[in-house]
Amino acid sequence: MFKDQSFFLIKKITDTVDPDGIEVHHKELLFREGEPANYVYFVVRGNFLIKKKVFGAATTEQLFDEKFNP
Repeated sequence: MFKDQSFFLIKKITDTVDPDGIEVHHKELLFREGEPANYVYFVVRGNFLIKKKVFGAATTEQLFDEKFNP
């Protein structure tokens, strides 16, 4: 959603969000595929993992293609 946006636009957006945010613990599940998008998450510190179960021989490019549906 933000990959083609300027640094200044992203900074303006992130400056207006809740500065306290939320603290996420190790291996905490934030959302499941198909759930309504009620939040936008900005990772300020740390890292995260997104898993997707794929059946068959999907390529990495297909996994990140929004039209791909195995």
